[in-house]
Amino acid sequence: MTIELKSADTSREEAMRAGARNLLLGCAGVETGDHVLLVREDARHGYYHDDAADFVADEATALGARVHSLRTPRIDGPEHFPSLIAGAMEGADHTIFFSRIGDQLRFDALPGPGTKTMTYAVDGGYLGSGFCTVPHGLMVELLDLFHAALDGFREWRVTSANGTDASGQCAASPVKQSRATEFTLRLFPVMIFRPISCASMTGRVVLDRWIASTNTHIHDPHAVILSGPVAMVVEGGRIAAFEGARSAVGEARGFYDRGSSKLGLDADVIHSWHTGINPQTFYPYPPEENLTKWANMVFGSPRYTHFHTCGDYAPGEISWPLIDATVSFDGVDYWRDGRFLFLDRPEVRALLEKYPGAEHAFEMRTDIGV
Repeated sequence: MTIELKSADTSREEAMRAGARNLLLGCAGVETGDHVLLVREDARHGYYHDDAADFVADEATALGARVHSLRTPRIDGPEHFPSLIAGAMEGADHTIFFSRIGDQLRFDALPGPGTKTMTYAVDGGYLGSGFCTVPHGLMVELLDLFHAALDGFREWRVTSANGTDASGQCAASPVKQSRATEFTLRLFPVMIFRPISCASMTGRVVLDRWIASTNTHIHDPHAVILSGPVAMVVEGGRIAAFEGARSAVGEARGFYDRGSSKLGLDADVIHSWHTGINPQTFYPYPPEENLTKWANMVFGSPRYTHFHTCGDYAPGEISWPLIDATVSFDGVDYWRDGRFLFLDRPEVRALLEKYPGAEHAFEMRTDIGV
C-alpha cells in the first residue's frame, strides 16, 4: 500500500524531486562526484516500495554523483549486520538506508567515514509530501533549539488522559551505557530528540491499546494488541508491577517474557523516553493492519510519546506508546494533549523566515491512524 500525494498544484514528479533533493542535498550533503550507496530493503517485504529509492538514485545521478545500490535481507538484529554492506560503506561518501536495517543500527557505531542517513521515505507518496519536502535545515535548526532548551531542564513529567502520570530527573544517568544514547546516523526527515533518561522514573504508564517492539531485533510477534488497559507501575526506573485485568496483564507479561528471554535481558528496566517533534508526520491507515510499520513511521509525530523498555540500552526491545500525552519540563508544558507547544515560541517561528516557501512547515498533521 502506497501513500498518494494530496497536492493539487504540484505534479507527483516535481514533488518527489523536491523530497529527493532535500534528502540528497539538504540532509546528506551530496556533491558532484560523490559516491552514494543506497541500502535497499526488498519491496517484497511490504515495507519499502521501489519508487522512492529509484527516484532518489536517478536524482543523485543527475546531480553528478556515482550511485551504487545494494539489496539487503531482513536481519535479526544489529549484531548480524551484513559484512557486504559494511564493506561497501567503507568506500562510500554517503550511505542512505531505504531499509529497516538503518533503524536497527540507529544507536550503534557504523563503518566508513562518510555520512549515514536513515530515511523514512517508504514510498514516492511520502517522498513527495511535506513530510520529506520541508527543508531539512529548518528541521535541524528546530532540533538544535529544543536540545539547547533541554540542556537546562531538571525534571520531566509525562501525563495523559488515560491515567498515565510518570516523572523523573533529566540529569539522571541511564542504568548502563552499553550502547549510545544518541543516534549514530542522520534521520530523514528529522523525527525526534535525543532520549531522556528514566533511571529515576517513578509513576504509572497506562497502556490501553498495544505494546510494540522497538524494531531493534526481530520478535515474533512484533507487537501485542491488549484486550484491556494495563498500568505499568514504575519505581526507580524499573517495572514494579503490572496492574489490570488478568487477561490483559497476561498478554503484556507474555510479550515481555518472550522479548527478554530471547536475548537474556533485564525485562524490568525502563531506559529512556522521547516524543516526536515533526508536525508533518502522518500515517493514514489503521495501526492494526501493520503495527510494526505504524510504530516505526509515526514516532516522529508530536502526538506520539514512547518509552524504551526491556534492556539497559536505548532503545531497548519493547516500546510503550502513548497517544496525545502532555509533557512538561520543570513545570512548563512543552507538549499538551499531543500538540508541540514549543513550535509557537517566537524564536522558533522566526526560523520560518529563513526558509522562503516553508511557512506551513510547522502546521500539524493529526492523521496518524488513531
